[in-house]
Amino acid sequence: MENLTHKQKAVLDKLLPPLKKTPPEKELKRICKVYKELIENNDDDFLYEAFCKSIESNLFLVLKEKPEFYSLDYFQQEYNDLITDFIDINEEDFVEQYLVSQNQIIAREYKFKVDFNRNESIEVMQFVSDEFYSEFDYSARAKIKFLEGKLNNEHNPLPLLFTSGKVYNEFISYTYPGKYILDYYLDFSYLKKRLEAEGLIHRTKDNDFMEIIHDDMGLINDSDYQNYKIKNKLSSLNKSFSANRDNNFNNTFLS
Repeated sequence: MENLTHKQKAVLDKLLPPLKKTPPEKELKRICKVYKELIENNDDDFLYEAFCKSIESNLFLVLKEKPEFYSLDYFQQEYNDLITDFIDINEEDFVEQYLVSQNQIIAREYKFKVDFNRNESIEVMQFVSDEFYSEFDYSARAKIKFLEGKLNNEHNPLPLLFTSGKVYNEFISYTYPGKYILDYYLDFSYLKKRLEAEGLIHRTKDNDFMEIIHDDMGLINDSDYQNYKIKNKLSSLNKSFSANRDNNFNNTFLS
């Protein structure tokens, strides 16, 4: 900071947020105006970097409120309301449009304009880093899987658990007797935790999941189920991990 020129210090002061807390939308407009007036036409890497950091910190807060950037859990929770909001299109059209936005995020092609003067605007995603995008990569990929299941017309007899008929059928294939479920406790522990992590099943308590596995699907016998009820919870994803389980899961659900 000691080596900054008088001009750099003056511009940096203008980039700094005001003492009074202001909404991030308003801050984006203000710093875009500073950029247009004092930074855009100056070849100053220091000021440009400071501007980009300010853009990222405020833009992150703004984008988190947009449906395209919802977390998977919140998106699933709000899904029916979101469809209702788009009254001019049907669910399939909504899903297809949303998939476009998620692929744009992954490809670093999403656009977001900030209007800061009556007739001026700036597309601000050009100023963000790859690390900024990476904050949204996981949820974008998980929501794509969730929505692709919505486009799939396969019957889903357990919609409160499985996100799609496709996932249900893959689950049935994975749990076929003698195929991959050899140690009921560790195998189902890994399967359930991994399915949740990938957004392929809805968040479900371990005991409720195992009750469905036993009562509704008949995938474990009475003896194993009674043994599970003594344990009263499944193992964590890390503790139940094995190279074989990981490979079997990837080949079944992610290929």
